[in-house]
Amino acid sequence: MVLVAVVAGGVLLTTFSGDPTSGAGGEQDTPATSPASRGAGDEGLSESQRALAATRALIDLEQGVRTAREDVFDRAFAADPESAQAGDDIFTSLTRLPLSTYSMRYIGEVSHEADTWAADVSVQWGLRGVDRRAVTNEVEVTFTEEGPGDVARVVSMEAGSQEQTPIWLLGRLQTQQVGPALVLSLQSPLTEGVADQTRRAVRDVRRVLTGWDGGLVVVLPETSAQLEELLAADEGAYDSIAAVTASADGTSDPTAPVRVVLNPPVFLGLGAIAGQVVLSHEATHAATGATYRDMPLWLVEGFGDYVALAGEPVPLEVAAGQALDSVRESGPPDELPTEGDFSTEAHGLGASYEAAWLACRLIAQEYGQDTLLKFYRVVSRSGDVDAAFERVLGTTEEDFTDEWRDYLLELAE
Repeated sequence: MVLVAVVAGGVLLTTFSGDPTSGAGGEQDTPATSPASRGAGDEGLSESQRALAATRALIDLEQGVRTAREDVFDRAFAADPESAQAGDDIFTSLTRLPLSTYSMRYIGEVSHEADTWAADVSVQWGLRGVDRRAVTNEVEVTFTEEGPGDVARVVSMEAGSQEQTPIWLLGRLQTQQVGPALVLSLQSPLTEGVADQTRRAVRDVRRVLTGWDGGLVVVLPETSAQLEELLAADEGAYDSIAAVTASADGTSDPTAPVRVVLNPPVFLGLGAIAGQVVLSHEATHAATGATYRDMPLWLVEGFGDYVALAGEPVPLEVAAGQALDSVRESGPPDELPTEGDFSTEAHGLGASYEAAWLACRLIAQEYGQDTLLKFYRVVSRSGDVDAAFERVLGTTEEDFTDEWRDYLLELAE
């Protein structure tokens, strides 16, 4: 673990790195600031001294997590009850996670008043066995100067502006390992059934994607507001959505860790079968990297439902009732569902999902499931739908759309 302090233009830049899973014990040596370097009249710490003092506190936080020593972690927090409780909750959540890495880096001060200041801090953390690389979140930490010796203590920690909130900042976590998958819950106790549904989702996806390793993280917030914090989403953006698959850091990087986040009031209000279909659908997105692929949504969403419904005894009139009713009333759509049809504000959203599923179901019935999988993979790699229709299915999108429209009419009879 290395602490580098470089003073340039009066601003202290710090870099803090190391292997937080090495298990090394003992106290961390930290550089000291000479009292003689204080400003005239000893009127408090300079900005560079505040940065160094804060970095010392971050070292304690990091080492406390790395060694699972609550006393080391707690000494970084201010002694007032609210700050101490926040520290206890954060430590509990972090040490319940199967962390592969955890590190903190002081970025810079954003505000300062008397002996208290707020600073941006970069946090890197990853989950062992499921994350291909660490998640990077930016949080805002409020520090206060405490006692002699240029000591800083943490008053509070929250997500940075417009940043996704790491789940361990939202409350005491419940965690459950489900085979290769992991369930993270902010509900206590963990809601009955979600672990079983996660286990079944892994099985459903592996039935079609036989080479998938099953590395899945399912997140169950306590409220919809927490879901919005986890995704840095606008208020109400997911009110009608049962679950969403997204990168844990908000990027579209193919290596970014992915989470399936459930929307409690919607997801938990579904029946057992409907909830299973939703979770298996989202697990398919996670398994295929759908969060960063440039693909038509009819194929992404239709394939997700194809995998989810393949193992569920759901009658056609239930699985595709809205789409078939629409065909009976207005005839089949002129084109495959577009991106706009999948907007959370779109009229007939359920029918669009069902119509997309029926398009994938048609490919599997006419060409075979292996060909459907090959078609999906070719499109996901190249983004060239026309070429995939020609190379894999031996047809064109226009001719396939006509075949799909006839298929909808036939099913609606």
